[in-house]
Amino acid sequence: MHNFLQGRLKWDGIFLFLLFHPVAMLTMESSTLKPDRIIQIFDTKKESKKGTLWDELIPKNIFVTPDGKGLIMTKKGKVECFLFDDPSHANIIIEHPKAKKCFPMVAVSQKKDGLLTIISASNYKNENNECVAEYRCFCDEKFNVKKLDRPIQAVSLDLYGTLLAIAHKRSIVVIDLESNVSNEQSFKGLGTTDHCVIDVAINLTGTSLIAAGSNGGIQLMSLSKKNGLITLSNTKEVIIRDNIIKKVYYPNCEELLYITEDGSVKTINILDGLLSPNNENANITDFAKSPYYDQVVADRYDAATMHWNMKDKGNTIEVYRKRNNKIEEFILEIPLLEEPYCYITDCGQYALSKGHILNTASAAGKYFVALATDGSIRIWNLPGDNIIQTFFDNDKRDEKLDAEHITSIKEAKKAKPKRGRSAESDKINKHSLISSDGEPGDKKKPSPRSEKDKLTSSDGEPGEKKKVSPRVFEVFKSSSGSLIQRDTSPQRGGPIDKK
Repeated sequence: MHNFLQGRLKWDGIFLFLLFHPVAMLTMESSTLKPDRIIQIFDTKKESKKGTLWDELIPKNIFVTPDGKGLIMTKKGKVECFLFDDPSHANIIIEHPKAKKCFPMVAVSQKKDGLLTIISASNYKNENNECVAEYRCFCDEKFNVKKLDRPIQAVSLDLYGTLLAIAHKRSIVVIDLESNVSNEQSFKGLGTTDHCVIDVAINLTGTSLIAAGSNGGIQLMSLSKKNGLITLSNTKEVIIRDNIIKKVYYPNCEELLYITEDGSVKTINILDGLLSPNNENANITDFAKSPYYDQVVADRYDAATMHWNMKDKGNTIEVYRKRNNKIEEFILEIPLLEEPYCYITDCGQYALSKGHILNTASAAGKYFVALATDGSIRIWNLPGDNIIQTFFDNDKRDEKLDAEHITSIKEAKKAKPKRGRSAESDKINKHSLISSDGEPGDKKKPSPRSEKDKLTSSDGEPGEKKKVSPRVFEVFKSSSGSLIQRDTSPQRGGPIDKK
């Protein structure tokens, strides 16, 4: 009996914990998925016979295009791109002739018309042995080059590819790529120490950005464009002391996501954390942490992460995605990569190793890819909406509502009668010139009684015209103003759900 009561109390306690504990509100849903497509982009054996160095063959970073139709890869001194429907034609779209030994830093966005905007930045030494940088902007098969007199730490683009954020050692610069107007703001808390800015991320709407420092600081900056100028100002700073930040992401306006050195993924609610009063500590929560995996990347456009293992040569990838206040878990299966692969090191030596996953990437919380040592790209199309397409659709809806509102205003102005004398008023005036006995030409004489009434004041005293209360003018003025305000305010759609 005693053991029965203990067991009963134990299960009752677990039930109450799950019922009332706030973490339990983010329920976990799990499913296992096989690749929808497998595309081979290189043959390891053939490249080894050709004498291709491994570092020249393998991209350091890969990016899925926001529409899920292609892949962008960063290699030493260049950026390549290909479509999934035509993987054999990988094109070099950007080259850095002065930084051939470096992997460029890349940011990608896609406009509504489908055109890609790609920013590729690299640091190099000039002829005076000074560390400088350049960034190249590719759009519509054209690119331009900008030279900078100091090195770059990181780059980020907004959703439409119009605003570029560049992180330098101690400051952030935001550039309007359409007008080339820029503004710079220093990162707080670095002072004269050896600390520096680690990463930067603009939110999708281009209204604010997040910067992370090596001192554990996370800086929120507000961003706006008005009258052809860019305004950039520090809003709030918090210090994260639990671990070293490697990468920050800003998938929506409500929360940021960052990855630490040990592979943990954490989130901060901006409204409750960074914008809390009295400089309270940020409200930090664990988004995903798995001790079985040593590699992690996050989605640029959605609260989603991919975790895999490179050391133990694992063949699975765990995906965590936040949708509708739930953390969804997906297991992406990859066939065992047991076949060893041969490669050539930087020193020209041949080496042999067991197959494993090289890199992963995702976009819009829907398209997930993985590159393995067998030279194949595996592609998963996860269930759920494309978060970017949803954003575009909401944007188009708002634009349509604005256009319909402007059209209705124009039509109302056309239908409104013009001021001045109309034909009907002329007819009335003509009849008013006919006397009471029907003879035209003489105006109708007012009666003595009516004349007396006109010269009688509101209090009955003769000799004064009737006064109108000032309150009447005030009420008419306020009511007219409210009507104008209702007519001219745009009838926009509801708030955009960017989660």
